[in-house]
Amino acid sequence: MGIKQVQALAIAATSEKGFRRAGRFWGPGTQKVPVGEFTEAQLAALRDEAGKGLVVVDTTMEIEVPDAAKAPAESPAAASAAGAAPPAEDPAPAKPAKGSK
Repeated sequence: MGIKQVQALAIAATSEKGFRRAGRFWGPGTQKVPVGEFTEAQLAALRDEAGKGLVVVDTTMEIEVPDAAKAPAESPAAASAAGAAPPAEDPAPAKPAKGSK
């Protein structure tokens, strides 16, 4: 495994009871989360709450990334985007005939 430095947010609720925003619960303890885990709308909502119900600080953090030689196989969507044919899918199971059990 390799280590990569990524953009992140350090987030903590200003209330002991915590605060919900961006689909998550934020307690009073600081949590570091990579920015890539949020949608643009979630980032906007978090930044809008800065100074109200949340403390939000831009920062960086280290995450583990798989070595290139040990990286998992590409997803079918990534392979398709690269021009490769998607894997064959199993046909849908046959429906029983009307009246049969």
